Amino acid sequence: MNTNFKYQGFKIKKRNFFLMVLLCVLFSKSGLAQVYPVQVHTQLIPPYSLKLSDYVTAQSDKLIANVLMTDVNEYNRQLRFRLTIKGNGLNIRSNDFVIGTNPVFADGGVPLRLTNIDLRPYFELQNLQGITPQQYNSPLPDGNYSFCFEVFDWVSGQRLSNPQLGCANAYLIVNDPPFLNLPRKGDLVEAKNPQNIVFNWTPRHLNATNVQYEFELRELWDTQIDPQAAFLASPNLYQTTTRNNTLLYGPGETPLLENKTYAWRVRALVTDGISETSVFRNNGYSEIFYFTYTADCKPPQFILAKSLSSDSEEITWQPNLDHQAYKVQYKKKGVRGAVWFDVNAINPQARIYNLEPGTTYEFRVGGQCMLPVANQEPRYTYSAVQEFTTPIKTADSYYNCGIAPEIRISNKTPLPSLAANEVFTAGDFPVTVKEVEGQNGTYSGAGYIVVPYLADTKIAVEFNNIRINTDYQLYAGTLYTTYDPDWGNVDDVRDELDAVAEIPEAIGELADIVTELLNLDIDKATRENIEALTNALMEDIKDEGLPQELVSQVEEAKNDMLDAKEHYDEAVSTGDTQAANQAQQDFQNAQQSLNEANEEIEKIKKEAADLLKKAIRELYREGRDSEVEIVNSYNSFILDDIPSDVSEEVEFGFETLGDQTVESDQVSISTKDMFNAEKRYAVYLFSKVLSEKEDQTIISNFISQSKAIDIDYMKIIKEGKSANKSDNEIIEELKVELRMAFVKILL
Repeated sequence: MNTNFKYQGFKIKKRNFFLMVLLCVLFSKSGLAQVYPVQVHTQLIPPYSLKLSDYVTAQSDKLIANVLMTDVNEYNRQLRFRLTIKGNGLNIRSNDFVIGTNPVFADGGVPLRLTNIDLRPYFELQNLQGITPQQYNSPLPDGNYSFCFEVFDWVSGQRLSNPQLGCANAYLIVNDPPFLNLPRKGDLVEAKNPQNIVFNWTPRHLNATNVQYEFELRELWDTQIDPQAAFLASPNLYQTTTRNNTLLYGPGETPLLENKTYAWRVRALVTDGISETSVFRNNGYSEIFYFTYTADCKPPQFILAKSLSSDSEEITWQPNLDHQAYKVQYKKKGVRGAVWFDVNAINPQARIYNLEPGTTYEFRVGGQCMLPVANQEPRYTYSAVQEFTTPIKTADSYYNCGIAPEIRISNKTPLPSLAANEVFTAGDFPVTVKEVEGQNGTYSGAGYIVVPYLADTKIAVEFNNIRINTDYQLYAGTLYTTYDPDWGNVDDVRDELDAVAEIPEAIGELADIVTELLNLDIDKATRENIEALTNALMEDIKDEGLPQELVSQVEEAKNDMLDAKEHYDEAVSTGDTQAANQAQQDFQNAQQSLNEANEEIEKIKKEAADLLKKAIRELYREGRDSEVEIVNSYNSFILDDIPSDVSEEVEFGFETLGDQTVESDQVSISTKDMFNAEKRYAVYLFSKVLSEKEDQTIISNFISQSKAIDIDYMKIIKEGKSANKSDNEIIEELKVELRMAFVKILL
């Protein structure tokens, strides 16, 4: 095939021919491109106004159009403009003839800066097409918009600027008003002297800057009508503007009267001091919350949180004879829009289930002093907000609360010095200092709090860079609880075990949950309550090494209870008395089956506990004859100087020297003797206390402590029984594990 062309007497190769054609096309288009004598750049000033009417009424710059006549020979050229707004289905354009405008005079090479104030007529409704009056006075729908200006000659109407340039793009969004947190709607707020009430709200804006909050507080004179209507009909008692999302209503503000009802709201606004920008729904106004200021009902005190597992927490507090009932409210900390969940309680404790592992939650406890009036929600007086963090993985239960300072404290004068055995207050708790460092109000160290409703149990706390004032009050920072019941020497094991008894263990939890399930009435219980308890029950028994038939029996009883509750509710709603009675009988049968399974479980655990006690007593008898020698050997090493190159960490078969781990035979004889003395002392001391104590609770909690270090006595006993080993053989295996547990727990 011939690949050459003959063109005007020349032979051109096919490849070069196409190249020439392409160049001709490009040069042709370049030659036809229109040159515009005016350049225009449009700029929107954040925060962006969402109402077009704002660009007419505003007294500050919200939009800027920079215009430049590029021909330096031009002088006093008269210009007019066209405004186009596109986005989210809207196509708004100014009319060709704009009422109220005058020509803009431009000189070549001299830039013009025009704002929305200069271009105000172009934004007036009478000069716009593609928009209704209702849309004009309302915020534009959320979406991406372009604001474009085109320039025309005033006399001839000739277009002078490129219509594809001169645009400013922006994503416009209507922000939500603040979400009110505390005090919550309908709360009872304790009247204190001096007056201190904390108001808190959550911002919900996304693209607004320079946001201020207008706070309003009003007394509701008419309490017989809806509080929101009463608020709108009442004058402001107090009003202020702040940039924070927390407001402390202190003794310097207008005093509130006891047993009066007050309502409050917050408005978010963006202003430059001259005009406001419309970027919020409902004009920035939040919902209206109300509360009653009362001196007749104090909130619960001495509140503690205790981790039961990676997804459950127990909240306890000091009981109050004035309280008829309690409510615990909790939510995730630091999550925008997190919802408060409620847990009701009659006794001064409550358990929260289905939490997320490794997550921090905020919580507070409310006390109800009076029974609710008919057709009205119960009213509670709430404590300050505290927090707890769930462990990442299931471990033994432990106190896990962050004790926060009283936000109401006004004295911020730093305490010059703090010494060991001095006492300061953190919230409701007096804190006894045992170790401390720092000065001039900022301190770190450790101490303990005493919990009155736990038989004055001591719970250790740690603190880092907290702030204490001259009244010995914690006013900044947080205390974190650990667990150390006594600050004496290590040989005071009786006190340690007494404190361990305060820690709930799986055996105790199981009994408590079963008791709650057996005491449930089908007409009063809710499906959610039954489901929470039965799920917690299955969680407690699934890892206990129990026979599968017992686990299956509990599972079946759980399902039967839930089915019976569902059938009962359906029968009640339809008025079927016979079906309701049958469902009630099925519910009671499921409870009976659960009770039988529980009795068998307790029997198995008692047999296991008896074997464990025998193993502990044998260890005690083995060391009793050498008690003096064991104690003296231990004391000789404790009283002497411990080698400086030896860590306190001990592992069986290996010891730690500095940062190096070496085999036991490389360690000096004196170091080995010291470790052996400590081990013998730990085994003898623990076995003696556990043998003499004869307390089932102590034994149960020791089992729980052992599980935390991966020693499972139930598993050892079950495997021994399955292998048809004798009780003596199982006891010998238990003694090996007990020695390891004693040393690890004590040392």
